[in-house]
Amino acid sequence: MKKIISILIVIGLLFPNLVFAQTKAYLTIKVNVSGVKITINDKSYGEASPDEPILEEFKSGNYKITASKYGYKSDTKNVILKSGESRQITFELAPPDKFEVDKDKDKGIIGVEYGSLTIVVRKGGKLVPAKVYIDETFADNAPTTINKLYVGTHDIKVSYKYDKKYKTINIKKNDKKTLDIELLNFGSLSVSATVDGESIKAKIFLDDEYVNMSPCKIKSISEGQHKVRLTFQRYSETEFVKIYPDTEKKLNIDFDPKSEINLFSSISNIEYNPMCQNSCPLKRHKKEDENGQI
Repeated sequence: MKKIISILIVIGLLFPNLVFAQTKAYLTIKVNVSGVKITINDKSYGEASPDEPILEEFKSGNYKITASKYGYKSDTKNVILKSGESRQITFELAPPDKFEVDKDKDKGIIGVEYGSLTIVVRKGGKLVPAKVYIDETFADNAPTTINKLYVGTHDIKVSYKYDKKYKTINIKKNDKKTLDIELLNFGSLSVSATVDGESIKAKIFLDDEYVNMSPCKIKSISEGQHKVRLTFQRYSETEFVKIYPDTEKKLNIDFDPKSEINLFSSISNIEYNPMCQNSCPLKRHKKEDENGQI
């Protein structure tokens, strides 16, 4: 027995790679961008690129591997290597045009300057939990604070039920900005009229008040249901439409010649712009009483 042990010791001394080969493990480290610094158990292992991954031979055990690059968010993976094993890991570093969605994050990205942005959304003066999007990426529900927002110009969108609003904001280094957004309860209505499929100029009355001639886009109409009446020569048609905030409703009325009525008792003192084709302001006109007084 002693002879066998002695022989193994001699073989081990003469051929160490043969005896201890199975204690080794092999690791390939891939990255998605060039010039990525790789650190393994706090020891630098050089740089990796998509076409030049790092190939290393390790003893079996636990390893903490970190990939970092100036201007990118670093990433760390914990890897357990077993004897004789061959492993491959890939790091996908976040590009610099992303932002920190985690509002509690206190560490930024290496080499990137930040500011802070708080977003508050109200409707009718009351706080609402609107969805907040920054550069088309969902961030959080309002009210929210993004502590690490990249320096530069950002597109902000808030959405609550039918309401949407867009803002653009510029963030500078160490900024602490607050964006207080009020959702307005207004929409718009595009009105057109036809007879037998032919477009005509009809008088538009919104909630019994004259507005303008069709076709026309009426802006800043309050949210809710409204009565729309169109008159043409001695014909009249009425529709009820529901208006949603920040939404354009389209309405076309096709006149039926059988709906003839007497219009001489209609609203007088009407002024309109016959050239209105695309967009026109909401015009309000008062009615005359029986004595011709306004």
